[in-house]
Amino acid sequence: MTAAALEPADLVGLASGDGLGAATELLESVIYPRLRVSGGQDDGAWTPTLAGAWQVVTTDLFAVDPIEFPGGNIGKLAAAGCINDLLASGARARTLTVGLYLSAYLQREVLGRMLDAFRTELDRAGAEVVCGDTKVHPGRDPLLLLAVTAVGEPIGDRRYTLAEAVPGDLLMVTGPLGAHTIAVLSAREGLGFERVVRSDVQPLLSPISALVERSLARCLRDLTRGGLVGALWEGARASGLLWEIDADAVPVDRDVRAATELLGLDPLTLANEGTMLLGVPPAEAGEVLRLLHGHDATARTAVVGRIAPAADGVGAAVVRDGEGSAKVLPYPAGIGIPRLC
Repeated sequence: MTAAALEPADLVGLASGDGLGAATELLESVIYPRLRVSGGQDDGAWTPTLAGAWQVVTTDLFAVDPIEFPGGNIGKLAAAGCINDLLASGARARTLTVGLYLSAYLQREVLGRMLDAFRTELDRAGAEVVCGDTKVHPGRDPLLLLAVTAVGEPIGDRRYTLAEAVPGDLLMVTGPLGAHTIAVLSAREGLGFERVVRSDVQPLLSPISALVERSLARCLRDLTRGGLVGALWEGARASGLLWEIDADAVPVDRDVRAATELLGLDPLTLANEGTMLLGVPPAEAGEVLRLLHGHDATARTAVVGRIAPAADGVGAAVVRDGEGSAKVLPYPAGIGIPRLC
């Protein structure tokens, strides 16, 4: 049967690539059961080594169009993505495997530049590539896909899962939202914003590892696909609590705000590549802000909300406006989120 003869519900669908509700539905209904995936949807999985100690593992596929954009490229993106995912699970990246899927028409100089950017970030993080594979396809588009699996060394014994959140915890984001999506989308479509908006892509090794070493946070989440709204809903589902944010407290740069208003986008749903969501006990909030404000990458960390009990035990993502009125954020399927790859 051809794809044209199938019902939309029979197909994977574009929305399943956006990291929001449709992605969760595909994972839970098709992928997890067949692969017998254990554990939840945290950024990294704690697994025992053969020697009995713990290691933390994450894997990701990286594709972006264009592969170079204001503020970064696919090489830096892949390194930052794996490093930050492991940090959000309380670990430092140590060893990586890399799969390269290349077009025969990709320029070698371009490939070399992407790999140099990847290697530069790994060197800074003290990580190394230990093995990999390369495949070349005959397509004429200058395609480059990276499949990366990273193994991390736990910084302590905390796992920083979203399920650990408790009522009263404060929610913080480590920087302004939406810049990565706008930089990539504008560079691809020639919208003009690429002249003033740069991607936030960066590893957060120094500030987040310092925070984890002192066990100052309760839970961490990398704000990539699905953005802040996706992370809030994942936290709400994992904890059974209300994850509330104050709309006016969420940092969004002026140029990004202008771009999203023009394009009809919500910066709270857009992907970021150098920004995290933190759940922090109130007693630690001052020290967390002091520590993070001392690093360039997290100098604009802001308290954006709080975690509250759910009367019926069913978690939800909630937004409050400037007058204090609260509403539940829709659990978005992902249709309408800009495609970056």
